[in-house]
Amino acid sequence: MNESINCDCESELVGIFPCSGSANVGIISNQLALELTKAGKGRMLCTAGVGAKIPVQLKNAEGCDRIVVIDGCPMNCASTIFENAQIAVDKHIVVTELGVKKTRDTDIEDSVIAENMEKCLFLF
Repeated sequence: MNESINCDCESELVGIFPCSGSANVGIISNQLALELTKAGKGRMLCTAGVGAKIPVQLKNAEGCDRIVVIDGCPMNCASTIFENAQIAVDKHIVVTELGVKKTRDTDIEDSVIAENMEKCLFLF
């Protein structure tokens, strides 16, 4: 019996950690992490828990096969959390680098999320 061998790439645990800041780009980073999780690209995990050095949250992050951090802006708060925790980041996405201008607007249109989701999927 000749069975083809298929890559089970979905078995890799990809942790997705957004910055979740208060500006529009932080809100977008959080929503992108949720949408990427829904799309089966990985699992959104707790960035704040890593920053707070909560043991179970550190263990969750360290147990990931790959870590994707989504920062909202060049302040890079989320990626700095990982740097301080000495946990390597495999992919770093910055929402402002996707073409979104940082504002204090908290009303994010669905079209903005959809457009940036497409960009994230391309980068993923």
